[in-house]
Amino acid sequence: MLRASGRFEEAGILVEGERIAAVPGPADSRQIAARDDVDTVKLRRGFLVPGFVDAHFHLVAGALKQWRCDLGSARSIEDVGALLETYAAKHPGETPVVGVDWDESDWEDASFPARALLDGISTIRPVFARRICGHVGAVNSVLLKELGAHGAFVNTDTGVITERAVARATELTRPAPSHVEEGIETAIRHLHTLGVTGIHDIIEENNVEAYAAGLRRSRVPLRIDGFFHVPPERFADLGARMRDCGMSDFRPAGIKVYLDGSIGARTAALHTPYEDDPTTGTLLVEPGSLRETLRSSADRGISCAVHAIGDRAVATALGEMQAVGDGRFRIEHAEIIGPAEMELVRGTSVALVMQPNFVRNWAGENGLYHRRLGGERWRRNNPFRSLVEAGVRIAFGSDGMPPGPLYGIRGATHHPNAAESISAAVALELYTDAPMRVGAHPGRPAGRLEPEALCDMVHLSANPLLGDLDGIQILGTWVGGKHVYPDDG
Repeated sequence: MLRASGRFEEAGILVEGERIAAVPGPADSRQIAARDDVDTVKLRRGFLVPGFVDAHFHLVAGALKQWRCDLGSARSIEDVGALLETYAAKHPGETPVVGVDWDESDWEDASFPARALLDGISTIRPVFARRICGHVGAVNSVLLKELGAHGAFVNTDTGVITERAVARATELTRPAPSHVEEGIETAIRHLHTLGVTGIHDIIEENNVEAYAAGLRRSRVPLRIDGFFHVPPERFADLGARMRDCGMSDFRPAGIKVYLDGSIGARTAALHTPYEDDPTTGTLLVEPGSLRETLRSSADRGISCAVHAIGDRAVATALGEMQAVGDGRFRIEHAEIIGPAEMELVRGTSVALVMQPNFVRNWAGENGLYHRRLGGERWRRNNPFRSLVEAGVRIAFGSDGMPPGPLYGIRGATHHPNAAESISAAVALELYTDAPMRVGAHPGRPAGRLEPEALCDMVHLSANPLLGDLDGIQILGTWVGGKHVYPDDG
């Protein structure tokens, strides 16, 4: 029995096992709390909300963070070089030097790091610096030779690489599987500090064994809907390989397809060229091939999550989904939506899984989106209110950039394009209940604080509907009635 008190009368939540048995009023709460067979936890201040569910996450990336050089603090290309040099000195030997999460969007010189800088770190070891979006990076001469031919995805002069070349460089430089296994628990516990009780996770096939081993090792509760980056015919095999992961609520959900890239990398597929570059981005999958993948997923009864950021990619994904018809389809990100795309998605069952933290990171006058897309087109970025008012199914996730739901929710409530801001109540629902309806099993009883629901809850220091979201602290997190943060009991 949890009893909350504060400015209002005391109220409680009665928990039996991992479910909520009742949400009694003040008088009944006091009566139940007095019973000898009820343990009572009194929360003297704050506000209880359903557990946050991040509908687009990369748990392995979080697990590997401690094994890589964090470039998030870099404020210039020179900073990138200095951080990598320090990391290389602290980690001598022949293993690759990998830096992640640089973001040039607020640098005075917004150029990408290049091969010459990384050759200065080492001409013997592979050196790889990957942008925060994961769709563009730079490599030194050693790694450039290992990459081989990747056509348009490699600039051999500068060492800047995109898309498939980035994926290959990531594979060539990834830490030992034991590092994934060791880092999973740390990554999950960090999510608990942010109030996250469930995720929809993107899983690469080459990480499945280490991923499962990490879950078995940690045994820390987290509800996971897994989306494997494989063709539909490989889904059943990977799902089977995850059955002994030791996580009681891991559920294979479906597959992930990358249709285009990112705005930061200028590889998101647009109808018209970027404002700061003559390219229109890249479609990584032919429409006909995408249609076959969607149809095969629908035939197998599994979800198909299509990464589509640019308006051309969104239009392509929606067109192929409508051509296939019934299916459990969702579009990841859907950042640029013009009038044509709005008409396509209106009235469909397709869900859009969007990242309000992206708005906070890169929207606004003179922000990255403004520079890449121009003064008018950036306003079509993440049109939350228009989509909600059109009745489109939306859920929120973070893509880990950064993973805090409260940080993202404030991006939705303070959209730089005020016409697309939404209320805190709506944003909270899109980060709690809505993801449950677009995951592996839409009927999973969670996302609400009501009888029979799974007891996934977050104790906040203040009411998120009234207070400053940036000033709110996570005071406690429960998954299935188990107190998982803080871990002092």
